[in-house]
Amino acid sequence: MEELGIEVGDLVRFCRQAGPAPGGRISISFYAARSFSGIPWPRDRQTLAWCRPCELTARSWLPADQPLVDALAAGPWCGLTPRLDPPDPDRIAAGFARAVSQGVGFFVIRKTPGSLWTAVEKEPLRAWARRYGVRVAFGHPGGAWEGEEGLHLTAESARCLHSRPVPHRIRLGVSCHDPREIGQANRLGADYLFLGPLRPTPSHPGSPGLGWERWSESAGHALCPVYAIGGLGPDDLVAVRRAGGFGLAAIRAFWDE
Repeated sequence: MEELGIEVGDLVRFCRQAGPAPGGRISISFYAARSFSGIPWPRDRQTLAWCRPCELTARSWLPADQPLVDALAAGPWCGLTPRLDPPDPDRIAAGFARAVSQGVGFFVIRKTPGSLWTAVEKEPLRAWARRYGVRVAFGHPGGAWEGEEGLHLTAESARCLHSRPVPHRIRLGVSCHDPREIGQANRLGADYLFLGPLRPTPSHPGSPGLGWERWSESAGHALCPVYAIGGLGPDDLVAVRRAGGFGLAAIRAFWDE
């Protein structure tokens, strides 16, 4: 009401951001409003515009807003590839095409742990991402990173770092399993994180999964958008949002293994 002259209803908090501010730090909670009454108008003389999510990145944003803007532009669904080494461009392209047809706009491309990416391996994947207008991040065991694509760290590789391994213009993600690992992701300035497994899954044998209550409690420690992972599919997005998450990441739901 103060800035837009509208009343909002059915609010769901799905992200918290934190960053430096004069004299300290600032924490911002973002909510999705499923309904509102009134007509938005610039009560504070600000510029207003309706934008599709993919159009958001063309505008200028405050640093604390940028990770959420990037997440909104990428969409709530992230497709993970199986661990492929060497990566088969044709198989990856076929898997990507299937996932894009389901609305996936963000991918984390993974290799065998400890295996580094080469420029030759990445180039056809870069071309594919440009062709379809999707975002990609490459899984990496840590250390120096070359390239402008996003970087995604395992919890183990993130644990060994003392500072952010890439500039802020490069999107950084971290896989986490508990509040301690989330704290490390926060210290590294992660732009998003995966949290799980939420349910039992073949990729985490022997783990019963966090369950919704523990997952939601852990996600509350994050200072960036959180993707739930572990036995989930597109139909779980509403539940993830209700638990305080931004979206969900999956292998089998989006990738034909």
